[in-house]
Amino acid sequence: MDGSFIIKEFLKENIFLTPEEFEKLTPENYREYLLKKKEFAKRDKPAHSHVEKTTENEIKVPEKTERETKEKKEHASQTPENNVLIEEKEHAAIELKNPILKPIDISYIHAQKYKEIKEIILEKTNPVSINKLKDVSGKAEIIGVVFEKTQRGFVLEDETGSIDVICGKEEADEDDVVGVRGAFRNGVFVAEEVIYPDVPLGRESDIINIPISVRGAELSIGNRDFKIDKPIKHFVVSEEKRNMRILFYKAEKPLSKDEAVKILKRRFIEIRRGVLSSFFVIKKEPDVFIISSEDSKEERINYKGVSIFLVGGCGKVELKPHL
Repeated sequence: MDGSFIIKEFLKENIFLTPEEFEKLTPENYREYLLKKKEFAKRDKPAHSHVEKTTENEIKVPEKTERETKEKKEHASQTPENNVLIEEKEHAAIELKNPILKPIDISYIHAQKYKEIKEIILEKTNPVSINKLKDVSGKAEIIGVVFEKTQRGFVLEDETGSIDVICGKEEADEDDVVGVRGAFRNGVFVAEEVIYPDVPLGRESDIINIPISVRGAELSIGNRDFKIDKPIKHFVVSEEKRNMRILFYKAEKPLSKDEAVKILKRRFIEIRRGVLSSFFVIKKEPDVFIISSEDSKEERINYKGVSIFLVGGCGKVELKPHL
């Protein structure tokens, strides 16, 4: 029994191990530890999904306190002439602080990304586990990670196993988290539809007419300037009962229209630093998505109600309501 099997046993129970916990487990003792974790989860289940880790290799999902929330509101900008409130929000990354990587670290990052994106797809599917497909007659839905692409489709993997998906010309990429609707036949899953965590159709967006510009290492929204000290920034602009979500991404190279749309379709941004990747899962759809990079061609795209702006190192964003 190898280490990956132990990880899958814990994932089946929706329990995520830290690298330190994993190092202490063996094929002989992991079952006892799994039972303890399950019992602890039942007894002390949190009322929210953001759990602050205390280990050296932690996932950065900070827990908001009342005081922090109050401080953020005090630092928000209220423009008297148009009664607009501008707030910067935390957009937590799935990443490790310790630069010394181990195989379990990479598994931990990808498992957390899978968990968060799966929650989005669960809102529009009713899936069964891959290992239960043989017991299902008729159509079914499954969710998993694209392990590899094949000539006829791709291999999809969840916590319980993997299966060949036959889907023709579908352009799913490796490491995408997707749902598949179809039927189990002769040991393979024949897809009728591949379900992405995509922006939903018919979504209504709030566009507030406020000046936005990028100037090198600064992003200006209304009368406020924000330092671009992280690749991802998240803001909420409020006016009366309207709230406009702005997602800002500082890309290392210019992106095409298709690449920009693909980010929203997959619902995550991957930031590579050598062999280490950080992931930003887009849990809530933005109204405005700004992608800035040097030498980028300036373009605007309307994708399912989301205004996507491709801008250079210096550029302006002209907001207009969707027709």
